[in-house]
Amino acid sequence: MSVIREDFRRLSKQEIMLEDLQIIKEITGTSKITNDTVQDLLFALQSHLLLVEEGKTELNTEFTETISLLVAKLYNR
Repeated sequence: MSVIREDFRRLSKQEIMLEDLQIIKEITGTSKITNDTVQDLLFALQSHLLLVEEGKTELNTEFTETISLLVAKLYNR
């Protein structure tokens, strides 16, 4: 578990890449990073987890990991 945690820390300190902006655009509708971007990403994550809890969809771990990493990168800017 600590290996995963260290890997996450290392990745979260990397610069935001063009690929990250594309993912942000797909989720929020814009590739511009604003004061609301983190909130929008967390809302998307919360919505996904709520659908999982209600049994309406399966957990998409890639989606949840991607959002978590993007939020961490934005906080580390």
